[in-house]
Amino acid sequence: MQTIILVEDMACEHCAAKIDRALSETSVKYTVDLPRKAVIVEGTQDDVMKARGVIGDIGYTVK
Repeated sequence: MQTIILVEDMACEHCAAKIDRALSETSVKYTVDLPRKAVIVEGTQDDVMKARGVIGDIGYTVK
């Protein structure tokens, strides 16, 4: 299952890299899409919730 998490305050390459670094330390399969201000998660609802938590923990707002 593919789920798109909107991260409206991901504004630049630095933001995308920070999110990428944080998610790379998890088992979640994901793609950071800066132009769409989104993180695309491949996996279960648990993976989505884990990704949302990690992104929120590093200071970004998830929708």
